[in-house]
Amino acid sequence: MSVELFRRARRAEARAERAEDRRRLRLEFLRQALAQGFDSLKVRHAEGASGQESVRTHARLMDDVILSLTRLIAADAGRAGLSPTPLVVMALGGYGRRELHPLSDVDLMVVYDVELSPYVQRMMQELLYSLWDLGLQVGHSLRSLDDCVAMARTDFPSRTSMQEARFLAGERRLFARFRRVLRDNVYRRDFGQFLETTLSERDQRYRRYGASPYIGEPNVKESAGGLRDVHTAMWLGAAKFGARTLRELADKGLITPREQAGADAALTFLWRVRNELHFFSGHKNDVLGRELQPRIAKNLGYADDATSLGVERFMRDYYLHARVIHRVSRRLIARCQETLSRRGSAERRQRQQALADGLVFFDGQLHLVDRDVSLVRARPSRLMKVFWHLHRLGCELSLDLERAVEDSLYLVDGAFQRSPEVRDLFLDICRGWGRVAQTFSEMHEIGLLGRYLPEFGALTCLVQYDVYHKFSADQHSLLGVENLEALAPGQSAESEGAAQVFNEVDKPELLMLGMLLHDIGKAKGHGHVAKGIPLIRELVERIGLEPADGAAVEFLVAHHLTMSHIAQRRDIDDPKTISDLATVAGDRQRLKMLYLLTWADMRAVGPGVLTPWQAQVLYDLYSRTLAQLTGGRVERPGRPQLAERLRLAVGEEQLRRDDRRAADGRARADAAAAGRGLGGDGALSPPRPGIVRPRRRHSRFTRTLLADRGHARLPGREHHVRADPHARRRDRHRHLPGERSDRRGRDVAGALGAHARRAPRGADRRREGRDPAREAAGVRTRRRQRWPRQDHARQPPLRRLHRPRGEVSRPPRPALPDHEDAGHPGARHRDRADRDRDRPGRGHLLRARRPGPEDRGARGARPDP
Repeated sequence: MSVELFRRARRAEARAERAEDRRRLRLEFLRQALAQGFDSLKVRHAEGASGQESVRTHARLMDDVILSLTRLIAADAGRAGLSPTPLVVMALGGYGRRELHPLSDVDLMVVYDVELSPYVQRMMQELLYSLWDLGLQVGHSLRSLDDCVAMARTDFPSRTSMQEARFLAGERRLFARFRRVLRDNVYRRDFGQFLETTLSERDQRYRRYGASPYIGEPNVKESAGGLRDVHTAMWLGAAKFGARTLRELADKGLITPREQAGADAALTFLWRVRNELHFFSGHKNDVLGRELQPRIAKNLGYADDATSLGVERFMRDYYLHARVIHRVSRRLIARCQETLSRRGSAERRQRQQALADGLVFFDGQLHLVDRDVSLVRARPSRLMKVFWHLHRLGCELSLDLERAVEDSLYLVDGAFQRSPEVRDLFLDICRGWGRVAQTFSEMHEIGLLGRYLPEFGALTCLVQYDVYHKFSADQHSLLGVENLEALAPGQSAESEGAAQVFNEVDKPELLMLGMLLHDIGKAKGHGHVAKGIPLIRELVERIGLEPADGAAVEFLVAHHLTMSHIAQRRDIDDPKTISDLATVAGDRQRLKMLYLLTWADMRAVGPGVLTPWQAQVLYDLYSRTLAQLTGGRVERPGRPQLAERLRLAVGEEQLRRDDRRAADGRARADAAAAGRGLGGDGALSPPRPGIVRPRRRHSRFTRTLLADRGHARLPGREHHVRADPHARRRDRHRHLPGERSDRRGRDVAGALGAHARRAPRGADRRREGRDPAREAAGVRTRRRQRWPRQDHARQPPLRRLHRPRGEVSRPPRPALPDHEDAGHPGARHRDRADRDRDRPGRGHLLRARRPGPEDRGARGARPDP
């Protein structure tokens, strides 16, 4: 560090004799030096100085000021009679990395050896007060070596800031001890925990500032692809490999030379953008707001031209550099994670799944066989085959395979683009919807998608600076593909109609391809629809699509704005509007794909662009046009509909088989239970008096078995048998909606639901007018009677007679006067409980008429309704 500033400051304060005067002259001189240095830094930045030059120059200026202050304060302490004790002044954080931006905080830490002496207190106090008097924002801390170890173990921000500590003034031997103690007691002992904490902190930061490098108003420091991504990767690299710079990482083979060069260029660009934000705002500001972007672009030298705006080209450069930062950071973190799981991966290699094309699958990732890149380069089509396997398995690319594909992109030439094998693989990826958007994103990040489809590659990070589009052109198209894949019945009321239409598309791969390429004309400037038609014709001819398929994709690109313009600008109730759209579509499948593409395109423009009302208008326009094309007839089901119907039919048949198996199982169980309950005389044991027993239901198989063994039924006992418990329900719902069931008189559930499906227990014993001769012959007679409305006052209320099912009867109450049931106490209670025990819900849902005197039999029974 230069000592020139210290000498000048000492000469400036030498004119005063008192300590107060010397301090005043010292601060005046340093304040003037800081102002001159700041003005010089601003001028050099405006002249085009790089971001690296600006941050390093500002860090050197602050080093000179702090060094001069430390020496001058130490001289004052010596004149005051204080004995010097070991201490060291360090720079932390960005200042420790020599990346000090114009209005960033100056982070300092003073470390002493054993105890806090008066000398250390005087040095710390005078240094902080002087820096505050100079108008600087200072972050400070005073710690011993033991305090540093304790804080590094418990506080994540303190650990990462101390990991980047740089010596400024004091004892160098104490600084060396500081670094050695932290390395031996902290950094080498808990790397696994440190990695987990670092990734958790990164995820929280992404949730707060944005997890994508392509957001509309990025935070240059904290968003994904910002400066903090590099800092996070460097913290892990320094803790695990001892590398503190990108050059050291490249020398150790942790990143490639190309990645190092790209990261250096990206960092220089982001530093310059952040410097301009600080200079322009006049305070610490790291957010590229939408209102600031045109001014920042103009100040950085981006001017408008005939094809694009300066702010659009500026934001495109920002996104290109941010994606480099994001990729390098992600790969370096992945390399650190591999060091922890290397043993487990080696064990899982024995269970690896060998694939074709020199690939193996294990540990949830695709790997190269023995990391041999020549296997991929031997056949260029294997570059597309890698992503075909990735799409099919739903896994991730290993770091080595990802770099191998990126290093082999030079093989994507004209022959690769015209290869039928590559085309079929690509269309198969488009056809297997569910992970299409994710696979496209992986291909796009590595660069294969833009190489195979150069028309789409020209949209990379292309920005549209207007009030509607919130994403770059390439991310907008990928988001549209993602919106199409998200269509599923039941997801939301807004997408129900679109989800149904999506199931009726015969060739979804053409829809996905049209969605991906619908905006390729934007690379040529304004009027992208007309400019995109010749581009799409050349593309479909180059990759060798069938003429009909190529015409369908061209139709989608040429008319991807037609339906949205009609829905928003014309009256859809006008028959001419419907007729014009039907003429444009000409075909039902084209209309379906155009509707889905329009729906997904409007949703991908930005949040809230496609409102529920607009979605309904768009669907009404589609449905009316479809009726115009089909003449109002029901459309013939396509292949997907037939497959769904077949699947449902097979499922219903399997359900019937399961019901039959369950019914047979219940019959066998009932037969076994009946055999265990037989008495010595061959009759079923009667229930004990006063107890409501559970109703025993026997299947037809059980009844036949009992009859063959000579067991007689109880007199008057009727067993209500249903081998299939769902037969009555299916028979009841067999008629069409709006028609009356043919089970008239057999099913009370049409009026009362599930509360009257079974006959009440004991109803057969309460019937009157039975013919003994016919009963002996096996024929039962039923004589229906209507309930008269007399003697209402003599019947107790229903709410007093009804009890919960299965409850043991209470002691008999005194008989009512002039009532024939008086000799059978509790009979009415048992009958009510038996009748209602199988009815779910409250008992008042089924109210019975009160019996009259002519309806009372031997036990006051009433006929079935």
